[in-house]
Amino acid sequence: MEKVILGIDIGTTNVKLIAINRQGELVFNSKIKLDVYRGNGGSATQKIEQILAAAVDLLKEIAIRDDLTFEGLSFSCAMHSLILLDQAFLPLTDAILWSDNRAKQQIKNLKTQVDHASTIYQRTGTPIHPMSVYAKLLWFKQERPDLLAKAAYVVSIKDYLLHYFFAELITDCSLASASGLFNMEKFDWDTALLAELRLSSDQLPKIVPMSYQLTKRTSLFTSIFGNRKLFPCFAGGGDGMLSNIGVGAINLETLAFTMGTSGAMRVIANKPILDLNEVLFCYALDKKRWLIGGASNNGGNVLEWLTEKFVPELSVSELLNQVAPTLANPSELLFYPYLHGERAPLMNAQLTAQFINIQPQHQMADFLAAAVLGMAFNFRLLFEKIQQANHSIQSIRFTGGVSQSEHLRQLFADLLNLPIEVLETEESSALGAVLIAIEALDLQAAYCLDSIYRNIAVIAPDSNRAMILENAYQNFKSHLPC
Repeated sequence: MEKVILGIDIGTTNVKLIAINRQGELVFNSKIKLDVYRGNGGSATQKIEQILAAAVDLLKEIAIRDDLTFEGLSFSCAMHSLILLDQAFLPLTDAILWSDNRAKQQIKNLKTQVDHASTIYQRTGTPIHPMSVYAKLLWFKQERPDLLAKAAYVVSIKDYLLHYFFAELITDCSLASASGLFNMEKFDWDTALLAELRLSSDQLPKIVPMSYQLTKRTSLFTSIFGNRKLFPCFAGGGDGMLSNIGVGAINLETLAFTMGTSGAMRVIANKPILDLNEVLFCYALDKKRWLIGGASNNGGNVLEWLTEKFVPELSVSELLNQVAPTLANPSELLFYPYLHGERAPLMNAQLTAQFINIQPQHQMADFLAAAVLGMAFNFRLLFEKIQQANHSIQSIRFTGGVSQSEHLRQLFADLLNLPIEVLETEESSALGAVLIAIEALDLQAAYCLDSIYRNIAVIAPDSNRAMILENAYQNFKSHLPC
């Protein structure tokens, strides 16, 4: 029987499960799509029952593999989610996602209190934005105080699943740090912010390391695996942190660039690094590793919007093939891709998307190319923010659902003027969860993971294209909305 470690990633679009054997080979890879519900006021939620059912179904799918011996299981989950629970741990709300924008007015008001907002960022390392759990709770306090008053517990999606599977109310330090309620100096919940929200630390999960081993099992979890031998299970972490670990971007020299529904750029430092402009996040993996970077609301979802609204007969891949010639010689038509407001690099939830410099000669191909470039230029803006805080970046590891596009790989290599490195696997966060389990089990010598990083495609920038794109980017930057 083949020994494997499992990594499960609860994302916004899918729940994914992978298994890695001791030779570093991906021997199982399955996913189940999730629905996102968007409503008035900028709400973005998911049904907890659907998330839980997807996780259960994936675990059942691998549990029947009698050719595999499970040595461990670890979890990854999207950051900034919120669920309110009653005393019996039953949900009072749906799962509220990072992209939920209902707190934009609360954040707008908070930013007028410049000193208070800055102090919160300095203590927590979380930018002031509706994405954060702190912002969502501020909205509940002001808009639904009745519901907040009923909440016995405040948890993330992963916290809820871990309680459902293992009967422990815990959260890992990386998700706690990304909540906006974590005091970096105390390495614990920020009691002043909780008091402001009229909450106590007893209502939040206990903060544990990503390597924390879950020793209890609920009847649901044991029923999935039946008579199979019990194996160690670990808390894991946030998807951004684990993606960096998964692609091997574990220092200041290597930038992890993930682009799925949204997008993010991140490096790992050995100490907290705060951004003078208070745009970049600083999240703790542990006391010796800190994730520095920024996340954009507008990534692959911009490409999906383009195809749906303009060329529904095409896939995203076909769209990129069609606009590739125009990308090499862009017109003056510009697109600002803020369909979903924006986190980094602009930290403005009020922004909307727009085309400018529209002229009579512009054809559909120009609009499509401008939109693809606008999405890419926005990531160049974010890259510059990170460069200002860290001048050591030498290479970029590109991952995520659209990272397999040759056109996007070359576009970003030219635009960022650095080599783009792409791993064969797209499941970097689930792979990071596996690596946390390997580290916790002290099985680094047993698991030969070199094969994962052996077949890395390296795309070098083209100097001529880089110059053309630089001129177009400066034009984009000069008309940037406030």
